[in-house]
Amino acid sequence: MRLYFVIACLLGGSLVVGCGSGSGQTPPTLTGGEPSPFPTRLLPELWLSLNAPLQVKAGEAVTLELTLTNQTGRHLTFFMPDPYPHQFVVETPNGTPLWSLTFDKVIAGMEVTRSLAPDESLTFRELWDLTDNNGIPLPPGNYFVRGSLRLEYPFKMETGQGLTITP
Repeated sequence: MRLYFVIACLLGGSLVVGCGSGSGQTPPTLTGGEPSPFPTRLLPELWLSLNAPLQVKAGEAVTLELTLTNQTGRHLTFFMPDPYPHQFVVETPNGTPLWSLTFDKVIAGMEVTRSLAPDESLTFRELWDLTDNNGIPLPPGNYFVRGSLRLEYPFKMETGQGLTITP
């Protein structure tokens, strides 16, 4: 069963955005859709969350985590692009991209089947060394970390949060 069918079944045939509590993250969105007014819950019972430090010292590396959690109470099976269904992008406060996980990666157009049992999560972790796409260390300042997850085309879930690099 493809994800868009699963989502349609879960939502009674319509895309509805669910409620969630704020944790400083920006509203997740669906590609082509309006931003949700709620920060971490994209669809009822399907959660996307970003775990990244709010502050880090220059020269350190940070672990970025993007987690999809099935809270439907039933088993979900769906397709995801492989090998990078997830993406992390670091931007300036005005939205200029500085670093992207997949900047220099060749991505084949393959899909893999993923399944999540009730209350099960799928987490993607990447280590970022606080450099831009050219390997140059970012100076101290305020940045924005965006995490996105591609499910089956055309679904893309996205969320983000601020990050400050200190001297």
